[in-house]
Amino acid sequence: SIKEPTSVVTTTISKQHEGYIAGIELARFSHPSWSSEYPSTMEDISDLGANWVFLSPTWSVINNSPPVITQKAGVDLLQYDISSLISQTHAKNIKLAVFPRLNFTGDYKSWWANASRDQDWWQSWFDRYSLFILHQASLAEKAGANAFILGGNEVIPSLPLGKLFDGSDAGVPLDAEQQWIDLISEIRSRFSGTVAWALPYPFVADRYPTFIDQFDWIYVLWSAPLTSTDAPTQPEMSNELLRLVNQDIKVLKDDLAKPLVLGVQFSSADGAASNCIVSSTGCLSVDWEMNSTYTGTECKVDLTEQVDMYNAFFAAINQISWLDGVVSRGYYPPAIVQDCSPSIHGKPAADVIWYWYPRLLGVK
Repeated sequence: SIKEPTSVVTTTISKQHEGYIAGIELARFSHPSWSSEYPSTMEDISDLGANWVFLSPTWSVINNSPPVITQKAGVDLLQYDISSLISQTHAKNIKLAVFPRLNFTGDYKSWWANASRDQDWWQSWFDRYSLFILHQASLAEKAGANAFILGGNEVIPSLPLGKLFDGSDAGVPLDAEQQWIDLISEIRSRFSGTVAWALPYPFVADRYPTFIDQFDWIYVLWSAPLTSTDAPTQPEMSNELLRLVNQDIKVLKDDLAKPLVLGVQFSSADGAASNCIVSSTGCLSVDWEMNSTYTGTECKVDLTEQVDMYNAFFAAINQISWLDGVVSRGYYPPAIVQDCSPSIHGKPAADVIWYWYPRLLGVK
């Protein structure tokens, strides 16, 4: 089959400042066998011109009340694998951030809703979550990772004054803030690189946690719609992205006076731009994991929509001088897939990144 050329919207690209992050975040590793594909993954990422890789090692959540978080053989990457991945990344002269994530067998939102969340439960949650995070921090230090990222969607209910995903109170204990602050200082005693907080956008509840000033930089995880129509134009999507970034994310940047990196996950599916992936069962959420949510669900693959979103994204980013980096999230290492997922591996959207990254970094 002859690959059709991807149309990239060209413009004069502003070279970004020294230290700018042009990253690729890998889909969380859900099978150790993926490790064997990693050398070719790194070859591909290096060809895209990325200068950072974000890796998400996992532990599995195998029980709800009490919460049990543990390393599951055949599911979660082992120490040896993680160290090897980090050294292969560095061999390509690419920096690496470790962003540990929890592996839920089902939907994390219902996991939280169904947990007992009494006082003993919370203590158990903080103990087990901290154990997982500190294990990863020691590992990241030993393997020479450059950054360590805490946060993300699935821990939102455990933040001070935490809310469940339906907006109801999670019943977080009064010492939650102290628990987090202790965890952050413990991470710093084990890990000497930069420590960042992953903050989902649109911001949930009270925008961001009280302890956010403890971090070196902020990683904003974008999942806001770029349009409300079925057939948006690239300029429309670009303007909407610019509007939201200037309205909400710029305020965050000014408030905190810290470096801010924007991570996007654009699916190659019909409806992805409006955050409603069209399926036989109604709207599918855009915030999904490669390995679970879409198996057995019909969705309409739309590679062009993904290209349009990335073109719109970069056209907007090119007009912002205060960002400290951008990351394409959800790259699926084991295979080239032409599916609805956000993975750009082997998809036309990869060409857009290949065009922009080296120019943003001023190497082309």
